[in-house]
Amino acid sequence: MLVSATAGYLRHKLGFVWRLRSLRAKTSLLAFIFALVPVFLYVQFQKAYQDSQDLLLQSVRDQGRVISQSLLPLLENAAISDLPQLGQPLERFAGKVTTIKLLLAPKGADGDGFYYVASWPAAAGNNLDAERQLLAGQGVLDRLAQSCRGEMPFSLLYDRPTGGAEIVTAVTPLLTPAGCWAVVASFSAEAFPGAHLGQPYWATPTVQIAAAIYLAMVIITFTTLLGIGGGLRRFALLARQIREQGRTTGGFAARNEIPEL
Repeated sequence: MLVSATAGYLRHKLGFVWRLRSLRAKTSLLAFIFALVPVFLYVQFQKAYQDSQDLLLQSVRDQGRVISQSLLPLLENAAISDLPQLGQPLERFAGKVTTIKLLLAPKGADGDGFYYVASWPAAAGNNLDAERQLLAGQGVLDRLAQSCRGEMPFSLLYDRPTGGAEIVTAVTPLLTPAGCWAVVASFSAEAFPGAHLGQPYWATPTVQIAAAIYLAMVIITFTTLLGIGGGLRRFALLARQIREQGRTTGGFAARNEIPEL
C-alpha cells in the first residue's frame, strides 16, 4: 500500500512531467519527428536538385545564344532560294547533345506564322511540327512575331512523335531583311538520363526509393511501439488479476504471453 500511495503521490505532484514519461507521449514525439525530418530533407534536396537542373539548362541556353550570334552573318545574307541549304551549315554550331532548329516568319508575308526552315541534326517532319505546335501553344511564337527581339529562356518538355523526349531551353530571335528568324536550342532528354530533366523532384527514382524505404522504417518502428504498448497493458492486466484473484487462476509464468518476461 505504501508503494501504491507513493506512486499516486508522484503522479499527482509531477503532473504533466509524469505524463511525458509515458510510452504514448514518447510515441507521439517520435511521430512528430518522423513527419518533420522528411519535409526538411525534401526541401533542402529539392533546392539542390533544382539548382543542378538550372545550371544544366543555363549552359545549353548560353550555347544557344552563342550559336545565334554566330549564325547572324549567315542569316543576314540568306535569300529565299538559300533556305533549303541552310541545314548543313548548322552542323558547325550544334554540339553532340544540342539540337539547333531555324524558324522564319517571312517579311511581308500574310499572317505572322513561323515556318521551320532547317534543323541539325536533321529531324523528321512530324517531330518539327510537334515542336512548332508546342511553341505556338505556349505563346512563344506570337510574342516573337510582335517584336522579334529578346531571348526567351524556358524549359519545355515534349514527347517526339517518333519516340523519346526533347527539351526546348531557349528561343533567340534575329531580325534580318528576310524576316524574323527564331533560333531554337534544344536537346534530347536521353542525353542526360541521370538529370531527370522535366521531372518534378518527387517523381525521380531516387526520391521514390528513399520514400519507400522511409515508409517501411516508419511502419516497422510504430508497429514495434504499438506491440510494446499492448504488451505492457496485458502485463498490467495480468498483474492486477493475480493480485486480486491470487494464484487460483494460474501463475504468472503460465499466463504470460511476452517471451521477454
